[in-house]
Amino acid sequence: KQFVLVGSNDGMLHAFHSGSYVSGAAFQAEYDLGSGEELWAFIPPDMMPKLVRYMLGSRHELLVDGTPMVRDIWADGSGATAADYVKQSDEYHTIAVVGEREGGRHYFALDVTNPAVAPTFLWSFPEPGVTAGIAMGQTWNDLGPNAPPIGAIAELDSSGPLTVGGQAAKERFIVAFGGGYDPAYLRGRSIHFVDAWTGAQVFRYARVDASFPGDPRLNLHSVAAPVSMIDTDSDGLFDYSVVGDVAGQV
Repeated sequence: KQFVLVGSNDGMLHAFHSGSYVSGAAFQAEYDLGSGEELWAFIPPDMMPKLVRYMLGSRHELLVDGTPMVRDIWADGSGATAADYVKQSDEYHTIAVVGEREGGRHYFALDVTNPAVAPTFLWSFPEPGVTAGIAMGQTWNDLGPNAPPIGAIAELDSSGPLTVGGQAAKERFIVAFGGGYDPAYLRGRSIHFVDAWTGAQVFRYARVDASFPGDPRLNLHSVAAPVSMIDTDSDGLFDYSVVGDVAGQV
C-alpha cells in the first residue's frame, strides 16, 4: 500500500491510504489513487500536556506542525538475528522522522514498514522531560521537496567490515537535524546526528560544548534550517554535512 503522512493541529500524525498496487496491461499505472481512508493516527509523547489546552478550546494551539521525513534504513541486529555486520532482509525498515516546527521542540520516529497496521514508536529526541530539552529550539525542518538527511555513515569499529582511512569501520544509518529555531535566538544552538533506529546521539556540534576562548562553537546561533548531507564519492556513505544558522553562517 501507499500512504500519505500528514501532521495536524489536533496533536496527531495521520496516515491516509493513497494507493493500492495494480497489476494489468502495459502502460497502466502501478498504483491506483487509493481510498483516502485513515489508516491510523499517532500522538507524540511530548504533545500530551498541550492536548488539554486544545481540547478545552482555550486557544488555538500549533501541535504536530513539521514535515515527515520518510526513508528506508538498515539497522543491524533489529531483526531475528543479533548484530553481525551482515544485512538480513528483516533488518530493513521504513521509518518516518517527524519534527514539530512551531508545535514543539522534539523529533519523533516511527517504524512505518507496514502502513496498513499501527506503527511502532521508536524514539523521541530529546526524551520528554530531560534537561537537554531546555536547549532545543522549535524543530523546524522545511526541507521539501529535497531528500531528507537520513542515510548511512562509516563509524569506526575495530571489528567492522569497512576500511576508512586505514581503520576498520561499520555502516550506521543516522538522521541529522539542527537544534531548532528560537525567537529569542538563545535555544537551538546545536547540530545533532542520531541513530535513525534507536535515537541514540552519535555526535553533536553545540555551543554548550565550547571548551576554550575562541572555540568556533561559541559563534554558533540557532539552527533552524535542515541539514544537508553529501556523499562525495558515490559509495553510499555520507561524507560531509552542510548547514546554515540564523546568523547567516554556513
